[in-house]
Amino acid sequence: MLTAGGHHAALDETVVLSAASPQRTVAVSAFYPGPEHNLDPAAEPTERLERWHPNDPSLADLFALEERLAVPVVTITHAEPLTGGELRWPDVRYREVALRAPRSLWRVDAIEFAVSLIPGVRQVVVRDSWSGLDLSESVFGGFRFVERLFSTERDIASPYFVSVLVAPTPAALWEGPDGLRAAVEAEIEDLRPISIFPRVERAQEVGIGIAGLLTVEGLPLPAGSTDVVNASSPARALKVRLLDRVRAYVEGLRFGEPVRWAEVLHALMNEPGVADVTDLRLLRYPPGLDVVDLTDLATVDDLETFSCGENIRLLPTQVPVLVDDDTRLVVA
Repeated sequence: MLTAGGHHAALDETVVLSAASPQRTVAVSAFYPGPEHNLDPAAEPTERLERWHPNDPSLADLFALEERLAVPVVTITHAEPLTGGELRWPDVRYREVALRAPRSLWRVDAIEFAVSLIPGVRQVVVRDSWSGLDLSESVFGGFRFVERLFSTERDIASPYFVSVLVAPTPAALWEGPDGLRAAVEAEIEDLRPISIFPRVERAQEVGIGIAGLLTVEGLPLPAGSTDVVNASSPARALKVRLLDRVRAYVEGLRFGEPVRWAEVLHALMNEPGVADVTDLRLLRYPPGLDVVDLTDLATVDDLETFSCGENIRLLPTQVPVLVDDDTRLVVA
């Protein structure tokens, strides 16, 4: 969301609007840290969140519908002041980044550290070669250190390229002059030596879901059918807590690291009240290329269901993201 003055903010929770529930009060937070983003609409009416960001691809359907109807479909009302900007960074996030702080200006870890401080960056990795050592070079394996120079001065007239792979947070926008790509390129521009050019690339996000049967103890669940039990407040609150546990594990994985079935089961079983989890399966959105039927038209609901105990393997340029859907977790 945006204000007339250009301040960015994002929702802190998933919101579903319907004819039965057309209005919701939700928590939001400023996207950029700092006390100047503690917006108070009562003190400064021009800094009121009032419109959606035009570069948000997740709102493309909403923008198309509003353009077709020529009237706003979803409106924003901002009445309460934002807080927490004076904290700048969450304590856990700040400690993790500070421990990785390098001791030099231009190194791989120095670039990763600088980029990781940009709001909207979840993970970053810098690589100068995606394929490793070039074994086809004639000098490989036959370099004589006594007869030849170990190194020569770098030819600054020949450009050298490195790849900066960035995984954004859910609220980050990638494209546009105020997008994450532009922010990363601007940050690196102040650090890179002459003739070294970084290529900023966005990581491919792979949605991860879970399905399974839950056996619980000690929760005040109502009597009745499975649908009645799963629609109750205690059951829904339990599923929210379980997704939070799995999300903490999934979002901590690095690029290309597999999502392990055993780790997901461990996260679910650590929740108080969960006595057993059976038929646990990992889901992938969208499915891998080896299971896609190219003769049929794909839909946004396409997913790949893995066998019980099977891990989800990812490519080096992919990063897992938990899909916020608990409908396939059933309290039996």
